[in-house]
Amino acid sequence: MLKKSLRITVTLIAIILVLDLFGVRLASEAKTDEGLKNSAVQFLSNFYETRSEAVVNSRKANTFLNDYSKDSTKLKVHEANRINFYHNWIKQFNGTINEMHSYVYPIKHSFQINNNKASIEIYEWITIKWTRKNFILWIFL
Repeated sequence: MLKKSLRITVTLIAIILVLDLFGVRLASEAKTDEGLKNSAVQFLSNFYETRSEAVVNSRKANTFLNDYSKDSTKLKVHEANRINFYHNWIKQFNGTINEMHSYVYPIKHSFQINNNKASIEIYEWITIKWTRKNFILWIFL
């Protein structure tokens, strides 16, 4: 009887230790994944804020395009078109962009890691402060 209860106790302790080790491993993987997610969000925040600066200040556009897309011609073309889009859009209103900021918000549960590649879906919120040139106010009485 004593041997049987001792065997059960040892087995339970072994199971608890194994589960505890497994639980620690899961917790450390979750911390690593959260760290990678935070790094990805920080990188994207910097990327979009730097693009916003490039939109406001055309002299920064080439630096932005070369720094962030030197390895990808497709990305460089896409971002150059995006910068041109903002400039052409504001020209339709005879305006100038004075300030632009980009804020990045990750979509919950969108972060995934597969074979050393990570993906994340984000929302980008853009604020633009601009002025209109030669604005003529007509007042009709």
